[in-house]
Amino acid sequence: FSAFAIPFCILLLACIWLNISPFGVETFFKNDGAALTIPTFYQSQRQLQNGSLFYSWTVGGGSNIFYTLPSMFMNYWLCLIPESQLLSWVTIIEVIKIALCGVSMYLYLSRREIGQRMHRNDYRILMFTTAYSLSSYMISMRGFFSWVDVLLLFPLILLAMDRLMIKNQKSLYILLLTLGILINYNI
Repeated sequence: FSAFAIPFCILLLACIWLNISPFGVETFFKNDGAALTIPTFYQSQRQLQNGSLFYSWTVGGGSNIFYTLPSMFMNYWLCLIPESQLLSWVTIIEVIKIALCGVSMYLYLSRREIGQRMHRNDYRILMFTTAYSLSSYMISMRGFFSWVDVLLLFPLILLAMDRLMIKNQKSLYILLLTLGILINYNI
């Protein structure tokens, strides 16, 4: 629980402090996130509400609602959210996903097969999980929705690789690696 709660609370406090949506008018998404991700979500929401699933020229150089595999699944819930609240919900989901990165690192550090396994009740494990989920690389990827998903999977892929090397369990490694490739693949 703490591996999720610590980064979640820190990011929530940062959103409040920096006046970031839903607590203010600023956005979590800068550069490409603001120029590509958020407008594409708005356009995808409009396309789904109008029943159009095809390419649209209204955003940038054009956009397809299915431009990445994760957004294909995620875009369906966009119809349920009013357009005025879309940025707030996307920000909250991004904060949750970054906090879940701490949980995946916790699972890796407490269950790994190779090297020293950390005891689940050891407070030091929370330093590493928080450092992973709030690293500068992780925070810089916050504007790219599907990339954070791959960072969430990375410790689990390492755990599966440990099990592949020690116990010759191939299925979990193949499944997680395939999922990571599919999530990060841009059509």
